Amino acid sequence: MIAGWTLLTCTVGAVLRTIEQYVPLGGKIAVAIIDLSWSLATLFAVPVLAYEGVGPRATFSHSAAIFKARWGTQIAGSVGIGLSGLLLYMPALVLFVLAVSAGGTAGLGLLVLAGSALFAGIAVQATLGQIFRVFVYRSAVGLRTTGPFAPADLQAPFSRRRRRG
Repeated sequence: MIAGWTLLTCTVGAVLRTIEQYVPLGGKIAVAIIDLSWSLATLFAVPVLAYEGVGPRATFSHSAAIFKARWGTQIAGSVGIGLSGLLLYMPALVLFVLAVSAGGTAGLGLLVLAGSALFAGIAVQATLGQIFRVFVYRSAVGLRTTGPFAPADLQAPFSRRRRRG
């Protein structure tokens, strides 16, 4: 199942990249739109594969259906996680600036540290994104959700909330 999904994903990506190389500007724009659509439709592919264990075609259709039903929640969560990622990258940026200004062996050591901090930030952000997708998936298919996301927030992320006090 996972091998089939991987083959499908790699094939779609290779076809899109090949088309993008050989078409004029209008075609490149069309390929970008198709690529964005593919990316959005397959956002829930990992949770679908993990929980349902279905083949590539069913994975795609179920992932697309969940995104269609929960697009607001997913986009709001992705934007929030993306913005929080900026905070994760700040230490790497500071270390990079210090590395450039220090130069020499100390600068090289700071550069390695900056790269490590950047890698850690990317890993944390990707992990948070997958955890969020799993919670949205579980909410969409009616599984009990536990953790930091309230079921009401997953149902309607843009609903108006009463202010306290």
